[in-house]
Amino acid sequence: MKRFKSILVHISADEPLQSKLHAAVDLAHRNGATLTLFDVVPSLSAGLRIRSTETSQLDLEEAMAEDRLERLNTIAAGLDAARIETSVAHGTAYIEIIRRVLTHEHDLVITAPDEPRRLSFAGAATTMHLMRKSPVPVWVHSVGALGTHGVAVAVGPFDTERRNMGLNRTLVQIASSLATQKDEALHVINAWRLQGESMLRSSRSSFSDQEVNQMLTDARSEARSEIDRLLAEVEPLPVPVEIHLSKGEPGLTVVGAVEKVKPTTLVMGTIARTGLSGMIIGNTAEQVLGMIKTSVIAVKPEGFQSPVTV
Repeated sequence: MKRFKSILVHISADEPLQSKLHAAVDLAHRNGATLTLFDVVPSLSAGLRIRSTETSQLDLEEAMAEDRLERLNTIAAGLDAARIETSVAHGTAYIEIIRRVLTHEHDLVITAPDEPRRLSFAGAATTMHLMRKSPVPVWVHSVGALGTHGVAVAVGPFDTERRNMGLNRTLVQIASSLATQKDEALHVINAWRLQGESMLRSSRSSFSDQEVNQMLTDARSEARSEIDRLLAEVEPLPVPVEIHLSKGEPGLTVVGAVEKVKPTTLVMGTIARTGLSGMIIGNTAEQVLGMIKTSVIAVKPEGFQSPVTV
């Protein structure tokens, strides 16, 4: 399945580019997508923007934009991409990236952690803003990530809410498409648990240990059944599929599974908080993004509207 058709690649001034550009070009080739290299020049105040002497005057902001665009054109000329564009905007990086997505209908943003030498996402301002507010998937490409074993997707929770079930299907579709294109295995990760287990085992409960253990067995079986049902709803997968069921808190469980599997990429969802525009990334996603050492594609639930407008 060719999932992406218009890919926006955020190119900042000083980051190492080779690995990210290779991944972007490869994805564009596999999907027949248009690739757009995009940079953002910060807006300068009037006092800083105009530099003057007795004989000349320079608009520093415009000069920076022209320099950045020339750099992007040089980079683009060296890439083996059939359809490639370049563009530079003025303003705050994450805002202008999202505005570009909205006005040009890009369906994927590729960026990098704000601190290229760090493999985690903790404290990454632009990256986290995109994670929370971009209306399309965001692929955060980590330089030097150690993953080499397929594509992983974290699914769940499983419930009757249409938004969550639709998001789980989208996650598997994106991950399976990427795994198929790269001829890699697909690893499906789910954190399951028995709600209220500690209370059920306490002296306040009338349940025996044997009964609680049976509840645990049933909870795990139910999680496996939900995964099987989810995979059956997605088109037949021509790559090997491995299922990783782990008992525990979702955040730490996903982190542990990723460290064990070492995938090239993790696809995961962000869960919306009803009624709060832009409050899209939950505690589990924040925890995972701050701890893992692999590239991540973060996906929003269906119907999400970015708080950033054109």
